[in-house]
Amino acid sequence: MNRNSSGFTIIELLLAMTFFSFVMIAAISGIIFVNQLYFKTRTTVQAQSTARSILENIEQSIRSSGAIISPVSTGTTDIFGTPNEAVEFTCIGAERYTFVRGTSKMDRDVSSTGCAVDIDASDNVSLLNEALTIQDLSITSVGNASDTYQVEVFIAGGSEELLASGNGIFDGTQCSGSVEDGSQFCATARLKAIVSAR
Repeated sequence: MNRNSSGFTIIELLLAMTFFSFVMIAAISGIIFVNQLYFKTRTTVQAQSTARSILENIEQSIRSSGAIISPVSTGTTDIFGTPNEAVEFTCIGAERYTFVRGTSKMDRDVSSTGCAVDIDASDNVSLLNEALTIQDLSITSVGNASDTYQVEVFIAGGSEELLASGNGIFDGTQCSGSVEDGSQFCATARLKAIVSAR
């Protein structure tokens, strides 16, 4: 038998394959981690930019309307496609903001009909994408001034398991629950502003 022949023994091949497997596992784990970090960052940026956009939209409505602002009220409508769905809404001049807490349903309607509950949904502008949910919107008068308001917008997005509490609505300022493998995440954005009507 010729022992000087070149080539690899079975032991050497097994060691090389084991080493290569460990390198592949580390590389795949790194790719998964970077992918999760990307989606978490994207969700956080979306929540913040959407909350900022809604807040700026409402600020502009308050500044330009000079009209009486109705507080957030409740009613039922089929504006989002569900008959007699419970909604919350507020009117600023001729603009009406309608939303359902804990969902991605939030619209702005510019109409001459005022703040009627039953409005035509054909000209509504959706303010949220499906990945985000409206958790709170409040417009309150500040002090004794009749033309100064505090506007607060609270948006959340991410894994539903971490957002939902017992009643299905996220009711805290941080994500609840925990996922041990880190594959689920959520992001929140709560913005406030003081606005004066002109």
